[in-house]
Amino acid sequence: MADTYSTNKEAIGINRHNGKEYPGKQEQIVSKDLFDRVQQKMHRKRPSRYRHHNPIFKNLITCKNCGGVVTWQLQKGRYYGTCQRGSEQCKGRKLLREDKIEAEISQMLGKLVSPSQEVIEWAAQAMRDRHEGSIESNKQLYASIRTQLERIERMDSNLYDDKLAGDISAEKYEQKHQELVASKQELETRLSKIDNSLAEMLDKKLVLLELSQKAAELYTSKPPEQKRIIITKLFRRLEYSEGAVSVIYTNFSRAIAQNVQLTSTLLGGTK
Repeated sequence: MADTYSTNKEAIGINRHNGKEYPGKQEQIVSKDLFDRVQQKMHRKRPSRYRHHNPIFKNLITCKNCGGVVTWQLQKGRYYGTCQRGSEQCKGRKLLREDKIEAEISQMLGKLVSPSQEVIEWAAQAMRDRHEGSIESNKQLYASIRTQLERIERMDSNLYDDKLAGDISAEKYEQKHQELVASKQELETRLSKIDNSLAEMLDKKLVLLELSQKAAELYTSKPPEQKRIIITKLFRRLEYSEGAVSVIYTNFSRAIAQNVQLTSTLLGGTK
């Protein structure tokens, strides 16, 4: 009887008919919790695990015709992608294959690798020189405006003292005070427009330059999350049209690719 109750759901008040389960009117002999635990032990079942799908190009490729984002599904161990086929041009298209797009991405990343390390070092130093000149100019401009602001504040304070001492009339004080306030506001506006992030921008560009030279090699061995980071840092967008994916560089990456092409031509290589 114990074996019967351990496998028969009638023991917990459930009847089966035509393959479906219904609440029964019979007395519930064992609790559902006990029944489930017995089932697990008998059949040595383990809790099912949610399989997390993580396609590399998730949310990265846009259909050029319908504007929809390509979504992915796993079939026989390989990811296939398609847009929502919202236009007539999209219908009947073949599914995109993740591995083929990866090959295209690797090829595009390879076009960023300079055949001469000396050229890359020269480019990095040129960026440093250019930014450092701008940073120094900004520092000097910032200091100059701060000096002018301090001077205006002293003038306004002295003007107020003259008013209290009776050296100038209230009307004259108000006129001069408003002129000083207007000058102060203009200087503060100029001060706020000075770009104090140039040093940070330089660091970011140097990191991107280094990444561009290592990305082709790094890409093949990285997990999907890091591959997406490489793609988004060096490519502005990926578009799907006419059965193929086109890759558009960021402005920075495009400049690198153009210089690499020029360097390869000058060195007599092909890139």
